[in-house]
Amino acid sequence: MFLKKLIRSSNRLYFGMRVLRMFIIRRLHGFQNIHYSSNLLGNSKLSKDVIMGAFCSVGPGAYICPKVRMGNYVMIAPNFSVVGDDHRTDQVGVPYIFSGRPDGKTTIIENDVWIGRNVILRSGVRIGRGALLAMGTVVTKDVEAYAIVGGVPAKVIGTRFASSIDREKHDAMLAKNPELRHFCGDQ
Repeated sequence: MFLKKLIRSSNRLYFGMRVLRMFIIRRLHGFQNIHYSSNLLGNSKLSKDVIMGAFCSVGPGAYICPKVRMGNYVMIAPNFSVVGDDHRTDQVGVPYIFSGRPDGKTTIIENDVWIGRNVILRSGVRIGRGALLAMGTVVTKDVEAYAIVGGVPAKVIGTRFASSIDREKHDAMLAKNPELRHFCGDQ
């Protein structure tokens, strides 16, 4: 317990331990396109070709299919899934089980997206920068930048920034190279 408190008391020490942990995970599981500052928590299943930018966090129980690209600062809560569009449905006289798989579509999650618990994305969608996906949402279509969506299927329920000035300020910050700032609770 003391060691845990000591590590948490220093941003640099905590970040260093996280980087070391992710180095081991990336080597053991063959993840070559996950930034060293990102964090995988718990028992998740990710395709080897997933691309993950700086300072991302994926909660436990995630299932992420092939061809998923994430920007920087993406936060994903537990039990997130990217699935679907992986069986042919257009073959007359052929049962689904024998229909084969089409070429997969690329799923893009842009910078600074927050994805709540138990969210499901249909593969091939694009989630715009700064979007927030409420818990339990099922996303079947693209989500605009800074939209707040929820429901089944997902519908826009709000916007993150009311003014274009706030959006421009936030976009300017996202355009900079990612850097270590502070973790939750640190000021």
